Amino acid sequence: MALIEEAVFKLLRLDAGIAAIVSGRIYPVTVPQKETAARSYPAVVYSLTTREREQSHDGPTGLVNSDFEIDAISADYFEAKRLANAVRLCLDGKAAELQTHYAEAGVKGVFLDDEKDDFWYDEIESLSLYYVPQRYVVQHREALDG
Repeated sequence: MALIEEAVFKLLRLDAGIAAIVSGRIYPVTVPQKETAARSYPAVVYSLTTREREQSHDGPTGLVNSDFEIDAISADYFEAKRLANAVRLCLDGKAAELQTHYAEAGVKGVFLDDEKDDFWYDEIESLSLYYVPQRYVVQHREALDG
């Protein structure tokens, strides 16, 4: 069974604008703790925040709204903003492109719903970080049988 999370990851990973900034640092849910001197940032972190499955009187319809938060993170404010813009250009309105990485019945829409600036401190790496969380709604179909 295909996962929409895998399709989102593949689309982000294959985007040249994102790759030019993060060099492959795209992670699900959190940035892993580094045990070497390798750089952790800038990075993109994606996570599913909510998922609504549509129902009818007869049961599941197969139509799903998956909400993702995608964070563009950097120690430099403007780099975080450029990375967030690259993510927007990669995903917003790109249902057909996302569909190429999703084997289920279909991606119906990808919409940027919300975006803001924020700041946090990475205690592991002793870094002050800027991040731009973006909330995307992905409307898609999923299989109703195994």
